[in-house]
Amino acid sequence: MAKTASRGNAVDISGMDLEELRELRRAVDQRIAEQEEEQQRSVYDEIHRLATDAGTSVEQLLQRYGGRASRRGSQGGKKQGGEKEARYRNPQNPDETWSGRGRQPKWLSSALKSGRRLEEFAVS
Repeated sequence: MAKTASRGNAVDISGMDLEELRELRRAVDQRIAEQEEEQQRSVYDEIHRLATDAGTSVEQLLQRYGGRASRRGSQGGKKQGGEKEARYRNPQNPDETWSGRGRQPKWLSSALKSGRRLEEFAVS
């Protein structure tokens, strides 16, 4: 492959054959991906630090202000109609909620089996 560029210097690609150009593209794509990952990690670390300094977590902030604490992407796992409002909350872990639809979460079913009543977990 032709010479590599240092910061501020251009790479002369005029003498490269097709395979060298493809290899350069692969190297550039890989470097772009690495820098994007570094940048995103830096942003996440800063957000995490700010949340911790405020006495909360990123997940709690996302839950409270409408975001999703998922790493599956913006459309990952999203159902039509959006998320349903929580009707029941785990008093031991307020981040765990249930809308009353679908299968009961384990924390709720085990509490009900131990004699507690569903109304005890209702969100006011």
